[in-house]
Amino acid sequence: MKLSLGALHDSRRLVELSGFLLALFGLVSALALLSYSDLDHTWFKTRPQAGPVQNWIGPFGATLAEGYLQLFGAAAFSLPLVLLLAGGARFLPPREGTRLARNGGLAALGLCVCALLDLLFRPIVFRGDVFDAGGYVGWRAASLLRAVLADVGPCCSASRPSSA
Repeated sequence: MKLSLGALHDSRRLVELSGFLLALFGLVSALALLSYSDLDHTWFKTRPQAGPVQNWIGPFGATLAEGYLQLFGAAAFSLPLVLLLAGGARFLPPREGTRLARNGGLAALGLCVCALLDLLFRPIVFRGDVFDAGGYVGWRAASLLRAVLADVGPCCSASRPSSA
């Protein structure tokens, strides 16, 4: 039996294995986000009196959830669903069409959602921690949009008015 990279790429078992792993990572991500605690010690922040990790997935889950929330803000809660759907799609018969264009479109949609969250909403508080609504990705994309398109009206101004 001759083994080549092309044969591995076309192997149905390998495609199904990758789908299973994607779905499993989606489930792990969902559990990590649901059990997020601002008291957990992660790679992104240290706590002076770090107690036992409260995240259901452990230190890896605490760091994963913190990273998702820092990068994508409220949009992070859609990532497990996207991973589960992508994993499940691997079990379906392959469709014709360019995967690169589809995946690029999904990435652009995610970027737009993060930017829109940052433009429309103030920072969110989740389990005692404060995150930008669109995360770092949304903040950078919204900053680029503001620079290119300019602000319109009071809801989209760079310096948000304070309520008195």
